[in-house]
Amino acid sequence: MLGRLLSRFYLNNHPEGNVPVAVKRGVVLLYLALIIQMANNSLDHIHLFEFITELLLAIYIIFATGEGRKWARIVTLIFIIFNVISFIWAAIVFFQKNPAVKLSPVVMGLFLGEILLEVTAIAMLFSKSAAIWFNRSRVAL
Repeated sequence: MLGRLLSRFYLNNHPEGNVPVAVKRGVVLLYLALIIQMANNSLDHIHLFEFITELLLAIYIIFATGEGRKWARIVTLIFIIFNVISFIWAAIVFFQKNPAVKLSPVVMGLFLGEILLEVTAIAMLFSKSAAIWFNRSRVAL
């Protein structure tokens, strides 16, 4: 089933050659982190427009990363850095138990899981084997 899903996103049968395993796993982890993030956003009650915009933008950037676009890998790295900073801030607020800001332990747990997946994924996407994929010469399709 996972192989069929990866084939839909050209990760198993990419027209430009074999995608390195590190890139495949990194992209799958990014999609899993996105699912957790969207679940967390729904628990956090964000507006529908923000939810849909964030979802579509993230899907596009993750897809472009899997396609081997350097710019998408850099944008993903920047978003993950901002997300880690946001998590650190949220953890500080959470442990201060400020009554003005209410953060659920479930939301914080999901946020931690998302961060762990994203950091693991970005490490895979910046590995040596992934660098070959991102630095390959492009084929006009």
